[in-house]
Amino acid sequence: GNGVNVGTAGNVVQGNFIGTDFTAALNLSNHTDGVALNSASDNTIGGADGNVIAFNGGAGVSVSQGVPNRTNNLISANSIFSNGALGIDLDTLGVNSNDLCDVDTGANHRQNFPVLTNVFVDATGVTIRGFMPGAASTTYTLEFFANTACDPSGFGEGEFFVGTTNITMGGTCTNGFVVKFLTVVPCHFFATATATDPDGNTSEFSACQPAIVLDSDGDGICDIQETLAGTDRLSAASYLHITAIQRTGSDVRVSWMAGAAGRTNILQASNGGVNGSFDYTFIDLAPPIIVTGAGSSIITNRLDTGGATNKPSRYYRVRVAQ
Repeated sequence: GNGVNVGTAGNVVQGNFIGTDFTAALNLSNHTDGVALNSASDNTIGGADGNVIAFNGGAGVSVSQGVPNRTNNLISANSIFSNGALGIDLDTLGVNSNDLCDVDTGANHRQNFPVLTNVFVDATGVTIRGFMPGAASTTYTLEFFANTACDPSGFGEGEFFVGTTNITMGGTCTNGFVVKFLTVVPCHFFATATATDPDGNTSEFSACQPAIVLDSDGDGICDIQETLAGTDRLSAASYLHITAIQRTGSDVRVSWMAGAAGRTNILQASNGGVNGSFDYTFIDLAPPIIVTGAGSSIITNRLDTGGATNKPSRYYRVRVAQ
């Protein structure tokens, strides 16, 4: 059936993996919806600690019809993707159309969703343009998401949380917005958004808007990712990646292209099983490395003491701390 059924008011569902495991990669699908709000109002799904809701046979989150209407259900900052139906489904009727001044009723008042018109990614960040149709003189919270694929419906889902902004309607029940975020996003992605009114009624996901992304050197790593990593966005040979893993007795030396001088890199490791599986629990290998030298194609390395012994397999990755 459903992964989580909520049938009363005032519940908080946070920090769960619903339809998947903690890697967010394994399909452990529930047969129908991930989270089903049945006869339920005034609940929070996500928020301060978002859920991962994926691979379920029905909707990611559904808010059912009812008398009185099921309202004030906040659905915020979750990672929702690869579900069989909509990422968020109000009244479980499929995609609801926006209406002028948002006067219709139903689950979460069938809150209107934002309309995205342009998404552009360059070395300075992610810029999203669009407009919000809503009730006059009302302030809404808009949340933006990046997706590696668009839902087959053309609306949603919300795989990676990008950021949030507030917007206030004018007297004509609409207002435009331009927001910019300095954040890591997939190099080629589809943007979506939700809107939440002051009472906590969250909309369904907006229609997908493909991003126009700059990848100046054509290496598959977009300019914003290279800028944040400190690598040269104009050189296909310069991008943050591990270049060598070498065993030295019981130790392992890991080398990687570190990007620009002054960045702080941290090598992380995770143990794996005899069959090559691993648990995604990466730990920092101290101390951090402050990259020195000149240019943006610097190779550095770290010795993982004992990394080659008493472990069936070992995985590594590098993160830029600052």
